[in-house]
Amino acid sequence: MEKILDIEDFDDIVTDEDGEKWSQLCVGHAEQMENEGTKHFINSMGDGICGVNGCDVESEYYIDFQK
Repeated sequence: MEKILDIEDFDDIVTDEDGEKWSQLCVGHAEQMENEGTKHFINSMGDGICGVNGCDVESEYYIDFQK
């Protein structure tokens, strides 16, 4: 079973002016997060490199971390 990912597993997190935190996800990590029933919002309009530690796959999703 894969480890459940949380904000501590990301090495590329952006904090907006209002304090909201987000990052990018590749397809594989987005599917993993959705399969885990994550409480975080995943949007399919991401780009860049996946923000998960050690992953260098092109991202297609954004993840908004809930407070």
